Amino acid sequence: MTPADPSRDGNRAEHPRGRILIIDDEPTLRTVLTHILESWGHVVQAAGTEAEALAAVAQPFDLVILDITLRGGSGFLVASEIHSRQPETVIIACTGHGDALDPARVQASWIRQVLPKPIDHEDLRRAVEQGLRERNERRST
Repeated sequence: MTPADPSRDGNRAEHPRGRILIIDDEPTLRTVLTHILESWGHVVQAAGTEAEALAAVAQPFDLVILDITLRGGSGFLVASEIHSRQPETVIIACTGHGDALDPARVQASWIRQVLPKPIDHEDLRRAVEQGLRERNERRST
């Protein structure tokens, strides 16, 4: 993953900002993603387990970035539970096993987009901005 480059952020007012939950069992990836997203102006919380994630969603989030292959849990089940509690929250999955994912299962879990690991900095930026725009459009209707 490319480190965040604050000089490339441009005008922060042009892009929607939001509350983002990162769910990944890899501590280094959680830290890197948190740093990048916070440098873009987002409010970020991170969880490393299914239990931590489900406890965190007692609070509202605009967007969730979720590892599909959580140790000791299922990203698909977590995504479905998040959707049942917060149906307007946009869920983006990340995985190192994207080729093996069943598209029907991804859609049934309310996952809007899947990013391959390692996560490309610009792909992450586009996915987050698109997800937050979608979330904001849902709020305004």
